[in-house]
Amino acid sequence: MNNQIDKIINEHCGSIEKGSLKRIDSGNNSDVYAIKYKGYNAIIKLYPNDENDTRDRLGVEVDFSKMLIEEGLKNTSRVIHANKKEKYAIFHKLPGNKIKANEIRSNHWLELVEFVLEVNKIGLSVKDRCNYNASEAFFCVKEHFDSIEQRLKYILSLDKGNSKIEYDIFIQRKLLKIFNNLKEHVLQTNHLYNKLLISKTLSVSDIGFHNSLIYKNKLYFYDFEYAGWDFSGKLVTDMLINPRNLIREEVAINVITELESRLICDKWIEDLKWMIPLYSIKWCLISMRIRKGYTFEDKTQGYIWIKNANNYLNRCNLLYKAICKHLKLDFEFRDFYTI
Repeated sequence: MNNQIDKIINEHCGSIEKGSLKRIDSGNNSDVYAIKYKGYNAIIKLYPNDENDTRDRLGVEVDFSKMLIEEGLKNTSRVIHANKKEKYAIFHKLPGNKIKANEIRSNHWLELVEFVLEVNKIGLSVKDRCNYNASEAFFCVKEHFDSIEQRLKYILSLDKGNSKIEYDIFIQRKLLKIFNNLKEHVLQTNHLYNKLLISKTLSVSDIGFHNSLIYKNKLYFYDFEYAGWDFSGKLVTDMLINPRNLIREEVAINVITELESRLICDKWIEDLKWMIPLYSIKWCLISMRIRKGYTFEDKTQGYIWIKNANNYLNRCNLLYKAICKHLKLDFEFRDFYTI
C-alpha cells in the first residue's frame, strides 16, 4: 500500500493482524493508517516532509498528547511510539466514529467547551514544561493583521491559469475589501492596532468536531500537531467560525458565555469584534487548499469554492451581528461583510 508503511510495520510492529491495515485519513497535511497488532487497535500517522515548513509538528503532537494523558485527560489518544527521523508516530486508536455536521447538537458543543476548559486548566500546571506556542500564535493585534495580509498577497501572486480572473476578482472585491475596511476601522480606534494581547491559554489550536470521534455519546479528541500557547480570543474565534463547525447563533452565544466565565485567563471578549471578521478571511483562504495544491488547479473545484466561500462569509456575517448585539461590544458596528 505504501513503502513507508511497510517499512514501519517491519521495523517496529513486527507483524500485524491480517487485513487490519487500512488508510483512514488522507488530508492536506498528514496520512493516517489503522492497524491491529499485539492485541490492540492503533494508528500510524505519517507527517509531511516539507522543507518550507519548519514546525516540529510530530514533536509537538507527541509531547502534547503525553502531557494531556499525564494530567488526567482520558478522552484522547496515548502515544505508543514516535520516530522523528522517519517522521511518523503510532498512537492507540480511539473508539467511535466521525460525527457528521448534521448530527452536532448543543450538548456536543458543551462537551467541546468542557474539553477546552480542561486543557486550559492543564495549562496552569504545565507552564514550565510546555514552552512552545501554538501554530501561528500572535500576541499583538498588528501581528494578526500582518499574517492575514501576507496570506492574501501570496494567494494573489499565484499563477491561477484560466481561473485567474474569477478568483482574483472574488479575492480582491470580497476578501481584500473586508480586510481593508476592517484594518482601517481598527487603525482609527485608539491604540487598538498596536495593542498587546495578554490573554493566553493552552490550546489544541485546530479545535473542532472534525478532529473528534463519538463513542457511546462521548467525544474523543485527537490531532494536536498545532497545539501550544495561544491568544484566548483566537481559540474562541476558531471554535465559532471554523467552516466545519456549523453553529447556530444561540448556541454560539452560549459557548461564548461559558468560556468567558470559566476560562482561567485575562479578558479576551472585546477582541472578538475584530477577530471574527479577520479570521473569516483566513478560513476562506485555507479552504482554497486541496490535497497537494489549490482549488483553482482543478476546474471542477473553482466555481464550487467561490460559491462556498461566499455562503460561508454570509454565515459569519449573521453570527457576527448576533454576537456583537448580545455582547454589546462598543465598536461602532460596521457591516464589514457588505460590499
